[in-house]
Amino acid sequence: MLGDRAAAAAALLSYTAAVAALRETLEPKLRELELEPLYYDVELPLCAVLARMEQRGFLIDRAALAQFGETLQTSITQLEQQIYAAAGAPFNINSPEAAREGPLRGHASPARQKNQDRLEHKRGRAR
Repeated sequence: MLGDRAAAAAALLSYTAAVAALRETLEPKLRELELEPLYYDVELPLCAVLARMEQRGFLIDRAALAQFGETLQTSITQLEQQIYAAAGAPFNINSPEAAREGPLRGHASPARQKNQDRLEHKRGRAR
């Protein structure tokens, strides 16, 4: 039993040292970003609430959660259709490579085209 206490005490000291080191680094950053009120008035007090919820658990309204999931899925489907319509063809939205190489490949966006036009204009002037 004594070994367990020694290991627990050593772990506690290690965690305490890590928290102290983080505080030295993060406290000035909070001040610099003017986030102290958010941290001390909202986030820190919320830690105790979240810890109690984690220990005790909490009830979920399964029907409401399922309905919310359906609402989200409907919104996702509508947004996907809008993206496909804008792109001119469906592609794997979840793949950055597919989005980069997909249906818009070879087509310049209006912003890209405008920048390209400016570059060509400058090159023409420089000649």
